[in-house]
Amino acid sequence: MRYAEAIARSIQRRIEACSLDLSGLVVATECANDAYATTAAAALAAGAKEVWAYGRDSSWATLQQSAADVQALALALGAKVERLHVVQSRQAIPWPNVDLVTNSGHLRPLDAEILSAIPSSAVIALMFEAWELRNGDIDLDIARSRGISIFGVDEHHPACGSFEFVGALAVSEVMRQRWSLGDAKVAVISDNAFMGPVLRA
Repeated sequence: MRYAEAIARSIQRRIEACSLDLSGLVVATECANDAYATTAAAALAAGAKEVWAYGRDSSWATLQQSAADVQALALALGAKVERLHVVQSRQAIPWPNVDLVTNSGHLRPLDAEILSAIPSSAVIALMFEAWELRNGDIDLDIARSRGISIFGVDEHHPACGSFEFVGALAVSEVMRQRWSLGDAKVAVISDNAFMGPVLRA
């Protein structure tokens, strides 16, 4: 994984700033590549007892490449990689033992099958702010009926740091498309907080 050490330093700062302690918890999340490898690796670094990471081949990377990215990042964090279980099937995750499940891409949707299997004491962590939740991502009726808590991320909180990368991401995408920004006039159409960082970039 490129820049594993730099990403690991950023993750460690976030863990410390948020006092994130997952000691003794079993986490279910996705196994994905590049920046999306951070979730499983961060859970390990925050002390999770086990991290079950479901992945599959995608247009972005093979499962093998994604697993290598997660492991490289976990090693850069000094995390206990033996606590990581990469699986190719959602059914391979021991859902009755899970304390925390993310609604990460590969795991979605969190449907009746999953929500009926996890303990009612389990928590669902949205990987975005609560207002971004889309219909179909999570079976909210079952979550409510079972008393399963769902929480979102406050991306504006200084400890989160989400918006410090938004502008760079926009510029990176322009470069990836091989567009020139030289004297270009660029229209930014936005009705949310992403506009500011993009304009500053």
